[in-house]
Amino acid sequence: MIFLRILGIAISIWWWIPVFNPAVRVFYRRSHVPVSRMGRVLDAVGKTAFCLAVVGVRPLLCAGAAAACVAAEMLVKKQDIRQHEKQTGRWVFRPTDQRPMWASALALDAAFLSLFVIALIRDHFWPSVYKDQRILHYMSWGWIAFLLIAGSLLIVGIVRERTRPSNRAKIRFR
Repeated sequence: MIFLRILGIAISIWWWIPVFNPAVRVFYRRSHVPVSRMGRVLDAVGKTAFCLAVVGVRPLLCAGAAAACVAAEMLVKKQDIRQHEKQTGRWVFRPTDQRPMWASALALDAAFLSLFVIALIRDHFWPSVYKDQRILHYMSWGWIAFLLIAGSLLIVGIVRERTRPSNRAKIRFR
């Protein structure tokens, strides 16, 4: 456990290097869009909070902070990409066909849902003894609810995609 804590401290220091050293340039993957200062700070804070949660320093607080940083970083990334598109005058991402993405998202949703259902079945036969196990049990109930809602929204999106007037001519029923 001491090795993991030392490793966590070393990795946390590594994540803060781009924040304090402006000579280190960081880019978003595949797009070559530079990460803004706010994005670098959110990234470092989120990763440090996650590392602290894993090591055991206020796990609920640090996990919540890490999740909040990830959500805020998504918004900052969108702003960075828009600003880069305005400066360069070209699109960063080309629009892709949405049909394979719907199917892959639904398959991923089904895979995660099955994992959490298996965990709940396991918890039914071997009940939790410690507080941490109970917390994970309740978290799995929350994930199952989230995945069921996401799966139903994906199915609604697939049905709308197929019945949209512009796509009726493209789809051939066999």
